[in-house]
Amino acid sequence: MGIAKGTILTTGANGGLGSAIADQVASQPKFAEYHGLYVVRESTSAPTLKSILSKSPSHSHDIVSLDLANLDSVRQAAETINARVAAETIPPIRALILNAGFQDFGKQVWTDDGLDMTFSANYLGHWLLTLLLLKSMDKDYGRIVLVGSQSHDPYDKRNERTQAFADEKYKSIMHDQASFEAIVKGTWSSAQEDPSWRSGFRRYGASKLLSVMMIHELQRRLDRDPVLNKVCILGVDPGTMMTGLQRRASWIIRVLVFGIIYPIVAMLMPNGLVRSTQKSASQLLHAAFDSSPPLGEFPKGLYYFDTELFETSEESRDPQKRDADFHLHVYASMDPGYLDRTPMRPPPLGRRSDFINPEDRSYQLIILIAVLSTLVVLLVSLRIYARLKVTRSFGADDWLCIIATILTLSYSGIILHLLFRPGGGILGIHLWDVPISRYMDHQKGSLADSVLIRITNTTIKVAFLVFYLRLFSPVTHVRYLVWAGMALVITFCVVFVAIDVVACAPFPSENWLSPSLLERCYRIAVDLITAAVYFSLITDFYILFIPLHQVPNLGLSKKRKIGVSLIFLTGLLAAGAALTNLIIRSDRTIFDQSDYTWTIIPVYATSLIEINVGLICLSLPVVFVLFVGRFTSLSKSVSSWIKERRSPRQNAGESSSNLSPGDSATPPQLSSIPSDTSFSGMRKFIRNIYRSRAQPSAREEATLTTFDDLTSADLSYHLQLKTIQSKQTEKSRNTGQASV
Repeated sequence: MGIAKGTILTTGANGGLGSAIADQVASQPKFAEYHGLYVVRESTSAPTLKSILSKSPSHSHDIVSLDLANLDSVRQAAETINARVAAETIPPIRALILNAGFQDFGKQVWTDDGLDMTFSANYLGHWLLTLLLLKSMDKDYGRIVLVGSQSHDPYDKRNERTQAFADEKYKSIMHDQASFEAIVKGTWSSAQEDPSWRSGFRRYGASKLLSVMMIHELQRRLDRDPVLNKVCILGVDPGTMMTGLQRRASWIIRVLVFGIIYPIVAMLMPNGLVRSTQKSASQLLHAAFDSSPPLGEFPKGLYYFDTELFETSEESRDPQKRDADFHLHVYASMDPGYLDRTPMRPPPLGRRSDFINPEDRSYQLIILIAVLSTLVVLLVSLRIYARLKVTRSFGADDWLCIIATILTLSYSGIILHLLFRPGGGILGIHLWDVPISRYMDHQKGSLADSVLIRITNTTIKVAFLVFYLRLFSPVTHVRYLVWAGMALVITFCVVFVAIDVVACAPFPSENWLSPSLLERCYRIAVDLITAAVYFSLITDFYILFIPLHQVPNLGLSKKRKIGVSLIFLTGLLAAGAALTNLIIRSDRTIFDQSDYTWTIIPVYATSLIEINVGLICLSLPVVFVLFVGRFTSLSKSVSSWIKERRSPRQNAGESSSNLSPGDSATPPQLSSIPSDTSFSGMRKFIRNIYRSRAQPSAREEATLTTFDDLTSADLSYHLQLKTIQSKQTEKSRNTGQASV
């Protein structure tokens, strides 16, 4: 069979089917290398199992006490087994066979927690045990085999003779959360409602339905885990057998039907619906170890009857009815601390979950947010000052800049809230250090940050376009480019937000941990966000193109055109952040979604850089001119002052000889140098620099737009652009007349 050494763990090992499994494992040579873990309710009283094991003294085994109806007992047993596997005193679990069962045949009983015993023993205990033992499974060959039942499907033809599901109200076992809670509490098909054995059979079927759902739901989760994605879970319908499951049945059912009639039927028709426990045990071990068709090497999420594939009920395949909130609701209702102490995923081998002081990288984003927020607030404040106090030309682009700043700071606030420190969230720590209760709160914030960053990004881009519309409105084709860009980014934003909300917000019948929601969000949101990053990158270059392709038309020297271009090219920093974000998302070695709370930090970092740098670039053209104007005047004044100090006797002729032929012989009028050397005189000189500007020469006046025009506080390009446009129009007319 190509099997590997490991542990075979079987629950309900003292019962009819469980003891048959133990008999075959202990006696057959092909299982000689395996260690047996046989789980019984009480290890001191398991006579059938002990009798079987005594016949094979060489078989390595342990008998483990575990009451599946007591979750504390389940946790204690799982902790002991995990510790032994970690210490290598027993090998990893190669096969986990979930066999134990309970059926009350109308004599209904409840656990100490007030739960229906059938539900708790058949489903809940097995589900919890499986989750806790995942860390000890063989990561390459491990299989989890669940003992199913025909009773999980009301429409199975084998159930027709029982008439248990004849009433239409029992055709659907779980149609909403209220019916699930009724199953948990034992009020669905209760013995009070129907005192016959059929009520217990229906509740047994309900517990098996939930167990079969576990096959599909757990396999879906395992497939997404990079450590456990080779572990398989499958189910086997063992058929009708004579076991201890009937011990609470009436004398007629227990003795006459299962004790006399069914054994005769099984002997006469060994391949019929009624079979021996040895035959069913062979099928379970076959499912746990065989790799030939139809099983294959990785039989994931499959269900078998007589070694043939068998389709589970329609209800069991319904993702809405596999909703994880059903399971988590039960855990929380019987054990309020469960959600707080159970990690979202098991830790890798050799690691332990730490909810108190986990490994944390939150500080990386905290430092980045502090630096970027400080720069943004400073530069946006200077922009607002320039527009309100200097140019007195506050416009729509300034309002959009303020809105974008508020949105950017809000986004940073959400990120801080989602971080483990200081917000108490889950970002910045490993997923196995995240309890389920904290993850539920994170889901809401995650949707909020996804929507907010898209709105923020769009607002910044629209602010850029409105700014360019203000600068280049005289140029017709630029206006078209701007309006087309605004329509494009706004439309994309609306569509993105709508799809994101539909995909990742719960429907009325869901909550934030519903498998249907998680599956839908994972399936849609990943591609949606990737598309948004591509779109953002493309539009960044589109927005850069608009001003840059107009720079050659400005009446500036080559050096100054380069300077103006560099101001706009700072936008490449935002585009670079978007590109880096895309690369990180695509590289699974950097962004591992199975531990995304840790690996998503670089993704958030590049997102923060993109929007904050975008705001900085939006403010630079306005803020830059404040400093350039001052430094230009200061440079000219200081240069003139130094020249006069060095050449006090320089005559006017010498000064005039340095001018170009087209310039006036009158030198620019600079602030006079203070005659005294006192501090007050120097202060007056500096103040005069800011009050006075060099007078333009005749050549500069003829050029229409100089560097000073480009760096004037209101950045008015209109005169230059209108002149360009009028020249182009005049040239077209002259060409037309010449052709006539």
